Amino acid sequence: MCIELILFKGLKMDVTADNAALRAQAVSIAKNQHYVDIGFKYLTQFFALSVLFALLGIIASLIFNAAPALNKFGFGFLLPLSGTSLMVSLVV
Repeated sequence: MCIELILFKGLKMDVTADNAALRAQAVSIAKNQHYVDIGFKYLTQFFALSVLFALLGIIASLIFNAAPALNKFGFGFLLPLSGTSLMVSLVV
C-alpha cells in the first residue's frame, strides 16, 4: 500500500519512502518557511514603523498649525472651567 502526502507547492511525499528522504524534504521545507517568516517579520515591522511615523507627522503638523492659536489663547482651553468662570461666561 502506497500513501502519498501532497504538501504545499505541489510537492508529493511517498510515506513508504526512506525516512532520511522524508527528513531531507522536511528540512528543506522548514528552511524555506524560515526565510518566508523572516521576510514577513521585516515587512510587518516596516509597515508598523511607517504607520508610526505617519502618525507622528500628523501630530507634528497639528501642533505646528495650531501654534498661532496656542500663542494667542494658551493652553487654558484644555483645563476644566471652574464654577465661577462658567457662571461669569454664562451671564456675560
